[in-house]
Amino acid sequence: MRRRTLLLGLVGVAASGCSVTDPRVLGSPQPIWSPTPPPPLSGADNLAGLEAAAAALLTAMSGAAWAGADAARYAALAGIHRTHQQVLAAVDPLRREPAAAEAATVAAPAGRDEAIAGARSVLSRLKESHEALAAQTSGVVAAFWASQAAAAVQTQTALATSVGAVTKSVPLRQVVTIAPEAAAVALLDRYHEAVYGLESALGRLSAAHPSRGVLGAVVLATKTQRDALVARTRAASQTPDPGANRIYVD
Repeated sequence: MRRRTLLLGLVGVAASGCSVTDPRVLGSPQPIWSPTPPPPLSGADNLAGLEAAAAALLTAMSGAAWAGADAARYAALAGIHRTHQQVLAAVDPLRREPAAAEAATVAAPAGRDEAIAGARSVLSRLKESHEALAAQTSGVVAAFWASQAAAAVQTQTALATSVGAVTKSVPLRQVVTIAPEAAAVALLDRYHEAVYGLESALGRLSAAHPSRGVLGAVVLATKTQRDALVARTRAASQTPDPGANRIYVD
């Protein structure tokens, strides 16, 4: 009798503490699950430094006595490249989530012409570095680097041309948290951004460049996927975004 009572008691304790269908770990310390961090994005550290240099120069230009009415534009462009630096400093830059990063500072150039020439030089180096990484990689990573190269080109243009509007890129992580229709629009906008960036990089490679064939294949694959999404959007009786020219920032 005592043995049966003891067995029943043990069964009762087991049922109250855990079960086959609802396993639990009681007591302390409790197990802590930590996701495996993504592998470092090769080249991100170097490009973060170049983006910081571009942001620092543009910031100095915005505060120069000769900036005048262009000060606000220089400041806006500086903010774009500052954010690019913060994105590249994150654990996973492809998620486009800015992280803490130390800002660089430089002295303001003596005059407008000197400043514009310096900014174009910094942005050219930035563009070429992004393009090199785009040519060395493939898929989403290549599209990411190519879009950053395109942003450097756009900033060069904006140094002397008024910017009408800046469109904030939609972080990839938000696509799954919104309505299907809005998610399709956001995803299609990403494809337009990728195609623009890739084609901008491809257009600056000579016909004999060794990376032109590889990058061309990436462009074709990305455009094929984008066109398939456009077809699905139309099949769902929706009007797809035509992908008008705009400045993309992270």
